[in-house]
Amino acid sequence: MKLKPTTSHRSAGFTLLEMMVVLLLVSLISVLLMQGFSYVIGIQERLRNQLVKIQNTELKEHWFRLVTRSFHYSRNADGADFKGSPTELSGLVLQPLNGMPGVPTKVKWSLQEDGDQTILYYQQAAEPAVPIIQWREVQPEFRYLNTNGEFVSNWPQDEDDASLLFSFAGPTTHPLPKGVVIMDTSQTSQFFWYVSITSNAIKEPDFAL
Repeated sequence: MKLKPTTSHRSAGFTLLEMMVVLLLVSLISVLLMQGFSYVIGIQERLRNQLVKIQNTELKEHWFRLVTRSFHYSRNADGADFKGSPTELSGLVLQPLNGMPGVPTKVKWSLQEDGDQTILYYQQAAEPAVPIIQWREVQPEFRYLNTNGEFVSNWPQDEDDASLLFSFAGPTTHPLPKGVVIMDTSQTSQFFWYVSITSNAIKEPDFAL
């Protein structure tokens, strides 16, 4: 019986060209994955920095609100009447940033330009002024809410507002504004911090006590 000759078959495996194509595809996929990871990490880092910035801004805004809300009327002997202008305000507060809560302390907030930025400073008694926050591309100024619901640039508004009021502690000067605002006076007008003052009126003495 005569056997038929077997046909030769190509040995199983990949050719060099196939290996090069596979390596090229793997390299391209790896590069795309690395670029995607880098993009995601970059976004996460920017979001993290933005969150830290927002938290710092909110903390500093809280400081401003805490102190400003506690402005208190003063006696003539204190020499610390509430005074306000577009760039600074000062008076007695009951919640200083560095001090015993409830103890009247003279403080001053001021807005000072430094190049292309404006810095909000806090000064307590005779201590040096401390920078709190800075803004760029805005023009912040203080405004004061009067009893007519109008924001004015100065407090007291004029000399006629300095009529004396009386309490058991003796004569006191003009009452406080109903609120204080830091607002952007530029064309954008997007920046706005408003704080109501809780001690803007002097309580009438109760003679029944």
